[in-house]
Amino acid sequence: MRLDTTVTSLTRSDGDYVAKAADQEVRAKQVVVATGPFQVPSTPALADQLDPDVPQIHSADYRRPDDIAPGTVLVVGAGNSGCQIALELSATHRVELSVGKAIPTVPQRPLGRDIWWWATGLGLSRVSADSRLGQRLSTRDQIIGVGPRQLNRRHGVRIRPRATTATGRSVTFADGDATDVDTVVWATGFTTDHSWINVPSATDEQGRIRHTRGVTPAPGLYMIGQTWQHTRTSALLGWVGNDAAYLAARIASVTP
Repeated sequence: MRLDTTVTSLTRSDGDYVAKAADQEVRAKQVVVATGPFQVPSTPALADQLDPDVPQIHSADYRRPDDIAPGTVLVVGAGNSGCQIALELSATHRVELSVGKAIPTVPQRPLGRDIWWWATGLGLSRVSADSRLGQRLSTRDQIIGVGPRQLNRRHGVRIRPRATTATGRSVTFADGDATDVDTVVWATGFTTDHSWINVPSATDEQGRIRHTRGVTPAPGLYMIGQTWQHTRTSALLGWVGNDAAYLAARIASVTP
């Protein structure tokens, strides 16, 4: 195990995979890429239009309300992270939440049981990505817990439409209204970066890694922890072990 080591490239040479990290090089017959789907924080170009003295952070760097300066906080993005951050900040700050797209909200504990207890019991956590139901579910996001409506009614969070432009300390929204902000939290998601993997047989025309349940077309190259790698729970810590066991068995079957 090598801590504080960032792999910058993965190539193939003489039947081996070669992983490079600074001046280090590791060769292996088989490689598991376990970097997950949430790698590069995504921030819209709108961020560059704000004054430099307006503090801006991405949800990836958010830790606690005490780190956020007093005043009005605009949280941009109303997925799970954005709603949870807005909820926590609402106890100590004036919070506005910019909602780009309406997403259904489901309670965290319907009828006193955690939502994942229900999903497991009903078999939804085992629905595969290649099934008809899985293909439908994979295109539908949900907010689990407190959504924008509850944030507004119960916690005083002002709901705004999509943020479109900014100038100085002011952000303008899709309805033409504007607000002055003291801090912006970008809960605008992540992009996946596999550009460091230079194994042509494993990628498509856009450079994305091709795989079936984590097994790529390149012999000995595997993925783990991807969203909908096999089921809805493939990228969740509580269930990723199912995919890990499947891949471990595949690796063991071809290991000399």
